[in-house]
Amino acid sequence: MSLSDLIAHLAPTIGVVATGWFGMKASKSANLNKDQFNELKDELGSIQESVKVVKEVGKDNNKKIKSVSDKLVVHDEAHLVTMYLRLERDMTVAINRGYTTIHESDIVHKMHDSYKKLGGNGYIDSLYKKYEALEVRN
Repeated sequence: MSLSDLIAHLAPTIGVVATGWFGMKASKSANLNKDQFNELKDELGSIQESVKVVKEVGKDNNKKIKSVSDKLVVHDEAHLVTMYLRLERDMTVAINRGYTTIHESDIVHKMHDSYKKLGGNGYIDSLYKKYEALEVRN
């Protein structure tokens, strides 16, 4: 038997084997893609679950921030009232006395500055103008 006869006899078998081998490889490749897809799907599910957790934490944090913010508003209002009363008392005493001291002046100026930053104005401002005109003594 010559080489060409051998090839002619084996060609159908080689064709079937090659087709089967390539089919098996293609099938494994498809399964690999399905496995990869399922793995990605599972990872996406995990990510979605993590996003839900983060959203819940965010909602809880927003509630806590709002609570703290509400308390700060109340604190600022209470502090403003306290500063108003203190400034009114200290400046009225000094104005009635006719002078102020270095120490008293330092405190009143700092307090008035803070009072303004908190939003205070009106009567205290007019009283402060009178206070600023006072003589400062030791």
